[in-house]
Amino acid sequence: MHCECCGKIADLRNFGYFQKHHKFSQTKVFRGLYGNLLDHKKNIQHVCRDCHTSHRSEKLIHWTEIQYCRALKIKPRSVTGWAIWSNLPETEKWKCQDQGSFGF
Repeated sequence: MHCECCGKIADLRNFGYFQKHHKFSQTKVFRGLYGNLLDHKKNIQHVCRDCHTSHRSEKLIHWTEIQYCRALKIKPRSVTGWAIWSNLPETEKWKCQDQGSFGF
């Protein structure tokens, strides 16, 4: 395993040094709406503790609800997410951008 931000390689001495970063936030509200789907492999980025805690790396991905739903090919479950989704043209709803931070 290696850090997807800085490239640091895990070995037996530093394996606990690596963490799972959720690209789409796992807040209490979203945990209630999406449950275990938040732990889907498409929503996980393997990073070292330094990159994860600093949040300074440009390669650390932060998805909006729309980006998360596109990646998992599901419809948004929050009121706000659904309002944004329902106003998108059909051609834009399923465009998946795996990379990128904030925005649509």
